Amino acid sequence: MTTTAPSPIVLGPIRTERWDNVLAIDLTSASPELRIGRDQQLPRASLVVTSAARSIIDGSRAGDKVRTIAVVGTNGDPSLHPGLREISENLVTLRNKWYPRAKLVILTDGQRLGDPEVRRALGFYDRPTLPMEWGSAKGFTRMTGCKGPELGQRVHAMAGLEKLHVQISFVRGPVDNTSETELKGIIKRLLEIRPAAVEILTKAAMVSKKRLKPITPKKLESLADDIAEATGLKISLHSEHSPL
Repeated sequence: MTTTAPSPIVLGPIRTERWDNVLAIDLTSASPELRIGRDQQLPRASLVVTSAARSIIDGSRAGDKVRTIAVVGTNGDPSLHPGLREISENLVTLRNKWYPRAKLVILTDGQRLGDPEVRRALGFYDRPTLPMEWGSAKGFTRMTGCKGPELGQRVHAMAGLEKLHVQISFVRGPVDNTSETELKGIIKRLLEIRPAAVEILTKAAMVSKKRLKPITPKKLESLADDIAEATGLKISLHSEHSPL
C-alpha cells in the first residue's frame, strides 16, 4: 500500500466496476493554495504533474494495482486547464514507466473540441471519453444549456477523434433521452461518429441536479441491446452510480 500523503489533485486508487482500479487526476481541484493565480481557479500544471508523479511512482513501488489513470474535473471540465497538453504528455511518460499496462483515460464534455490544443492533448489518451447522449437539438439544449446547432458541430468534431469512447447517460423526467425519437437520433449520431466503443450508464450526480430519474438496470440492458443491434459498435453496460 502506498504511503504518499493525501493530495487534493490525486484520488485513489479507487475500485470501480467500470475501469477496475483507477487513479484519478483532478485538473480542477478547488484548493486555493494550488491555483495558478488570482484570476485562475485551476491548479498549476507543474503541481498537477508533480502530484501525479509522486502518487504514481510511490504506488508502483508499493505494489498498488492500477488499471486506469483517469484525468477528470470535479469543479469543471479538465479541458479548461491551459496546461492540459503538458500534463497529458507527462502522464504518458509516467504511465509508460511505472504502469505500462494501465490505460490512460480523460473524461471531458467535448465543448472545447474546436480548440486545436485540446484536440492534440486528447491524442495522448488511450480512451478519450466524451458524451453523446442527445438525439435531438431540443434535447441537447435542455440537457446541456448549449444552443441546438452546436450539436451538429459536436458530432462533426467527435467523428475526427481517434480511439474515442462515447459515454451515454440515460435518464428520465423533464428530459427523457430514452424515448423512441431520442434513441433514433442517438443511434444516427453514433453511426456518424463511429467511436471505438460506447459506454452506457446512468449517473446519480448528473440526474439529481436536473431532477431526472436514473434508469433501471433492465431498461439499460434493453437500450444497450438496441444500440448494439443498430450500430454494430462495441457496447459496455455499467450499472453503478459513479463518476468513474
